[in-house]
Amino acid sequence: MKKGTATKIKRLSLLMVVTLVLSVVFPSLVMAATAPAPIRVTIDGGALTLDVAPQLVGGRVMVPYRVIAERLGGMVGWNAQTRVVTVTKGNDVIRLTVGQTTATVRGRNVTLDVAPRLVGGRVLVPLRFLGEGLGAQVEWLSAARAVALRTTTTAVGTQGPPIRVGIVGPMAFISGEHMWHGAVMASEEINRAGGVTVGNVRRPIQLVRVDSNELLSVPDAASAVERAITRDRVDFLVGGVRTEAVLAMQDVISEHRRMFLGVGAAHTVLTQRVADNYEKYKYFFRVSPLSTDYLGRLVFMQLGDVATAVRRELGVTRPRVAIVAERAAWADGLVAAFQERLPGMGMEVVGTWRPTATATDTTAELAAVRAAGAQIIIQVFVGPVGTVFARQWADMQVPAALAGINTDAQGGRFWQATGGRANYVATMATLGRIPLSGSTIPFFDTFMRRHNNEVPLFTASGAHNALYLLKGAIERARTISVNEVIEEMKKTDFSGLSGQIVFSERHDLRFGPGFVMSVALQWQDGKIETYWPTGFGGTVPYRLPSWMIPRR
Repeated sequence: MKKGTATKIKRLSLLMVVTLVLSVVFPSLVMAATAPAPIRVTIDGGALTLDVAPQLVGGRVMVPYRVIAERLGGMVGWNAQTRVVTVTKGNDVIRLTVGQTTATVRGRNVTLDVAPRLVGGRVLVPLRFLGEGLGAQVEWLSAARAVALRTTTTAVGTQGPPIRVGIVGPMAFISGEHMWHGAVMASEEINRAGGVTVGNVRRPIQLVRVDSNELLSVPDAASAVERAITRDRVDFLVGGVRTEAVLAMQDVISEHRRMFLGVGAAHTVLTQRVADNYEKYKYFFRVSPLSTDYLGRLVFMQLGDVATAVRRELGVTRPRVAIVAERAAWADGLVAAFQERLPGMGMEVVGTWRPTATATDTTAELAAVRAAGAQIIIQVFVGPVGTVFARQWADMQVPAALAGINTDAQGGRFWQATGGRANYVATMATLGRIPLSGSTIPFFDTFMRRHNNEVPLFTASGAHNALYLLKGAIERARTISVNEVIEEMKKTDFSGLSGQIVFSERHDLRFGPGFVMSVALQWQDGKIETYWPTGFGGTVPYRLPSWMIPRR
């Protein structure tokens, strides 16, 4: 035997021995090394995250239907009794039944190679059948073990470069997180429909995540916007939550001449600056929420329902009211308005307390509210103190009904964050699951499906609206040149998620019937319900806390 051949045999024998030892001692290592790579799915070049991995069955890739259908613009339905999946897109309807190889597409029967099946609580269906049925091109990339879906109206691969939009918010907090989610939903919808048409060129939207850290540091917020403009080269900006931080951001955007669509800060000073020094601050528009002037009016309107319940259930004629507002500039004007006007509404103000926006203990304030004999508490919170306050209010069973503004309570993970103690917590909100416009309920439901049943906060709907407003203004201007886009943004008349969006001369939202409105929400039996506007379709009566109602 030749020496080289003997050496090769020895090496092969050693490899076999090593493999045998590994298979006995670390069997998962060997299996992982020889198992096929997982199947990936992409739509227009973007990878999808699926809660049940795709499976190869009978030569067909099977995937959870809901994510694919919604990303391709379909509305989905599931009948647990008949085990029928329904996907609707425009006038087209697709129906599949678990365990059956006969499906219907646009009223015609179609035979499937593999029947839909239930795996891990999810219905898996043939990917090619679903994708092509919804108008996508489907390609199997065998070398990469990937399925690529391409929509016929995608903005990916069009003539122009992407329009870069910075989403600026406190990403470690729920307000920033939901802002990002709302922007992602809008950008996906816009890109799926062809992107933004700039002149004769279609351009996709590309989002840039900008963590402002503004709830903790105003300087951090200004620096984050500066970096987004100078380093990340964003064309437009959307976001902002804390008034003090947005004031600093306004100076940065005016220096760099970048349009900023605000979606979280309410103080009137932000748009008063536009009125007072238009050439410097014209780059700012408020898309959400309503300004503090309007928020105060809305709290007074919604407070009527709460006061009526207190008068009726407790038999009092002049309810006693405590004001608990975070120590922040945006809240100052509201506090002053409440102190001034509540007595004229037949209520007595028993005191005002101002914890910080990031306070982790409010038991002292709640004890003082109880001692003052308050029967109603007006909250004014945007920071995380809102969750702390609500949880401790329930733990202490303070006999006072809640009203006002608590951003945390508007949705998100509030029920879980309070440990299931959110019942009877009430707040003003930008939207609830009532038809403020034709798009409100579809947005609400889609957001909750995508984000583990989290109820969208006002920053989510604000960011979603902002991207559509930006698209419209750019397309009308036929350019992304900031001055031309500003002029078109001023002409906005758009059916948004909370009503018709029209801007005033100071680039603020117009408010009232026919324009943007608001709702009031209350947590009841573990669900968030809309109790105002009274009598509007889908609303329920306001409830006093059970521990507050005297036993008869």
